[in-house]
Amino acid sequence: MARPVFLSYAREDEDLADRLDAQLRLRGVPVWRDRRAMLWGAYNEDTVLNAIEQRCSGFVLLLTDAVMTSDFILNIELPAMARRRSIDPDFFAGAVFARDAGLTESAQQLHEACGVELLSPLGTRLSQEDLDADLRNAARGVLLSYLRGAMASSDKATARIETRGPIPENDPAVVHLAWSPPLAADLRDASVDVWQDELLPALADVRAALEETGSASTLELCGRPHLSAALAVGHEFRAPTGWTLSLHQDSLDVQTARVQPDAGEWKLIRQPCSSGGDQRLVLCLHATKDVSRAMREHCRSLPPARVELHVRPATPPGHLAVQADGLNALCAMIDAQIADARERYGVTETHLYLACPWVMAATLGWHLSSVGRLVSHEADVERSSYRAACELA
Repeated sequence: MARPVFLSYAREDEDLADRLDAQLRLRGVPVWRDRRAMLWGAYNEDTVLNAIEQRCSGFVLLLTDAVMTSDFILNIELPAMARRRSIDPDFFAGAVFARDAGLTESAQQLHEACGVELLSPLGTRLSQEDLDADLRNAARGVLLSYLRGAMASSDKATARIETRGPIPENDPAVVHLAWSPPLAADLRDASVDVWQDELLPALADVRAALEETGSASTLELCGRPHLSAALAVGHEFRAPTGWTLSLHQDSLDVQTARVQPDAGEWKLIRQPCSSGGDQRLVLCLHATKDVSRAMREHCRSLPPARVELHVRPATPPGHLAVQADGLNALCAMIDAQIADARERYGVTETHLYLACPWVMAATLGWHLSSVGRLVSHEADVERSSYRAACELA
């Protein structure tokens, strides 16, 4: 079971703690927060002590001026952290520094107040000039410290990704990609910039941190993500990175592997659409539903694409049409067809309209090679049209 990181902060800094919490959860760090673990308005000392001394794998202090006047942090939380650290060498403790006073002065003040040494700084000092960047930097530091302990004796990283709801606190996966919010069941509620500004940078940080621990080469993934999120994970950990994905969705289990392209019984139909200057290749994957009408509804204000590639199962579309056997070969064939279309028709952009199990989307992302600009479109709640979700480099 994943052991969360305890986030310590003064009540006056709750808004800043919320922003740090969000950056941590985007990067898969499970976070213990008082307001999630206890009833609203209650603050139980025994619950806090149990979390620090027993349940959590690390302690992160959001160090501000308000902390220096918080009796509970100085007299309860920090001494409990010191006791745990003295008997557990795998327990990490660090501080996200947000004070005008310098490190030396803060260390002296903290020691005088509660007898605890200043924790190692995580990231750079938080500043108002670029607070978002500083929070992301701090979150990367926490993520790396968390994974060093969690992955110390494992050659496989386990992750769960959720884009429609929360991840249960007791989920056994080490990495909790809690992407709801900023995503939601209806992606019309999400910012158009959330992928470039938040999610893709967070995903890149996860892979970099896992690689820095040097212990894993397989990512085992489960959950219930939107197709664009599954595609993005597959693409981030794609074949050239040296990672293997072990994907689990209901009874569909797939492990990615390099294989020879083979469509099997699937039909890959390529249709040139225009001879003009449009440089789009539109890929429609009709595994669970025919997306032609919804794709055309989305594209009706655009000129015809240069070429369309339609991928259809031999049987009527549906979840039973997708089998683990042959999925790697099919995705390799789709990648080969995209590469051929780029060369033959001069297309520089690939736009994906997917209707498939998320495991298939992740496998496709893993197999996709250099395809120029790649845009994943996500179906709306009514499945009647699409909207651009994320752009992958």
